[in-house]
Order: sequence, then C-alpha cells, then structure tokens
Amino acid sequence: MKSIFFSLNQELIRHLNYHLLPLHSNLEVRQEINDPFYIINEGYELILFDLRDFPRHWKPFVKLLREEKNKEQVVVILISPHSLDFEEAAKAIYLGVNGIIEYDDQEVADIFRLIEIIKRYRSLKDKRNFVRLIPDASETFYMLFTNPFNKRLATGKIINISIQGLMLKPLQEEMKEGLKAGDLIPSCFLQVGENIITMDCKLVRLDTHLGFEFNSYDDQAHHQLFAYLLERPERKLKQQLSGNIS
Repeated sequence: MKSIFFSLNQELIRHLNYHLLPLHSNLEVRQEINDPFYIINEGYELILFDLRDFPRHWKPFVKLLREEKNKEQVVVILISPHSLDFEEAAKAIYLGVNGIIEYDDQEVADIFRLIEIIKRYRSLKDKRNFVRLIPDASETFYMLFTNPFNKRLATGKIINISIQGLMLKPLQEEMKEGLKAGDLIPSCFLQVGENIITMDCKLVRLDTHLGFEFNSYDDQAHHQLFAYLLERPERKLKQQLSGNIS
C-alpha cells in the first residue's frame, strides 16, 4: 500500500513506520506540501497529516483530492494531539476525511484505532489477518457462557475482540475451573452493541485470561459483529462531535 505522511515529528514517523509495516505499507514522509496535484495523481492509497505540524494545510489539499478521488480510493487520516473542536471536526467530515485519531505514541489503543480506519476502507494483506479492537467505556461488548465442567455461568471483561475471536478476563477465578485449551464451548452469548448473538467457541488460551476462537455462528450474527467492528470510526467521530456540542 503506497502511503504518505506529512509530519516533522521523527519519533511519530518511526512509531507509525513500525506499526504499519505488517500491513505492507511503504510510508513516504514529506515535510512540506509544495505540489498537491502531483501528490494527488501519484497513486497514494493512504495519506496522513500530523496536525501538530500541518494544522491548516490539510483543508485545501483534501478539498482538491476529493474532487478527483473518493474515500474508498484514497484514505485520509488526521492525527491530532488533542480533540478537535466542533468546527474543525465538522469541516473534516464535510471535506471527506476518513478519520481523526487523537494519537499518543505510548497508547496502544490508538494504534488499533488507526489500523481500524485504514482497514475499513482498504483491503490489506495484514500478517495478523484481523486487527483486534480494544473496547472502551462507550462500547457494548459482553460475553456469557456456561462452563461445561461445573455448569456455572461465566462472564468477564472483554480485553480485545475481532471477527475471529476475543480475549476475556474472567470475573472470578472459579469460572475457569476444569477448563482446558481446546475445549469447545457451545452456545456462547455475546452482546454487540444492541444485538445479542449466539456462537460456538473454542478455548485456545487459558491463563489469567481466556482466549476464544469463534468456531461457528450464523450469517446474521457474523454480519452484526463485522458491521459493529467496522463502524467504530464513524461512532467515534459522532461521539467527538456530540461531546464538543455539549
């Protein structure tokens, strides 16, 4: 994936290069925008702006870009050290920015949010196959299943989740009693947003956390989970706007 990043921050450049490498992204770095038409026609699939260094330049550039290329053809992401105010966020949406990241290079969740937005619009050859989402307080993910060994109900905190599986921190240690890696857990209940889906799971990790692989679930359940994961960037933008309004 041909990518370009406008930034003067060498540490941020190094950090993004490291995390974009598994996505087969060749990240070119520019420290100025001296020929926007050349960049637009050069075939970049991903364009990132560091708003610390380019707080205004992205607006005329994105306006020109969207006259030629839509959001599926070229992904544009703004990287900001803080929340954008309402006016700036509204302009970004209007002009056709794919996403806005409040980025802290020490915060792993920010990496996942960045990759989510990229994967929402591009088909990437990610060596890790499916990026895992780290839920935050605004998102609804709950899992409930019956321990087949002692027939007790088990639940806990979902640490991360993807379309392939999830990692669960059990609410109580007793919930793990008798379980072992490789066990099949039928009819697990997972709440995803407003939807409750049922699936059969395979326990693939057993230590302080329980790692589950989704073994089988119907097409509707698959669609509901997949859609909720992919729509996260849009939810975040709406939350950011509503927060600035209030």
